[in-house]
Amino acid sequence: MVGILVAVSLAALVVVGALWLAGLWTYAGHDRIELIDDPRVAEPAERACARMVAALPAPAAGSQLDLRARVMRQENAAVMEMVRAVRALGTERLEDDHPTLAWLDDWEALVRLREEYATNLAAGRPATLVLPTIDGYPITHRMNDVGLDCQVPPRLVDLP
Repeated sequence: MVGILVAVSLAALVVVGALWLAGLWTYAGHDRIELIDDPRVAEPAERACARMVAALPAPAAGSQLDLRARVMRQENAAVMEMVRAVRALGTERLEDDHPTLAWLDDWEALVRLREEYATNLAAGRPATLVLPTIDGYPITHRMNDVGLDCQVPPRLVDLP
């Protein structure tokens, strides 16, 4: 009788241990919805971001509005090259690593706002950059918080 109890106890312990390991394996392999964590997406995105930062032109010196607008457009071109490089990974792969598509959309929204700013600046009109907010935070907060080594360079949003 004692032998049967020991055998049943050991079998139950093995089953519980197997279930625990299966749960751990499932949790460890899941996609964290708030992070770009698939290496097939994250690594190329980080490389594209590093190229974008390296390609940013020197800040415009002085107060010539047309020069500042031209430099902003060069910065925008560098950002859009990063976006194109990441989108080239393919929609299916990007959809599988949430929130990559929203992250790219945020970069594109930032470029559109900066283009409007540059247009107003070049025309001598008042120029302001107002970032959209999500849940009370500017989109740059979300852009910087996806687990990548890729932060929005302050100079892209800290405009005079």
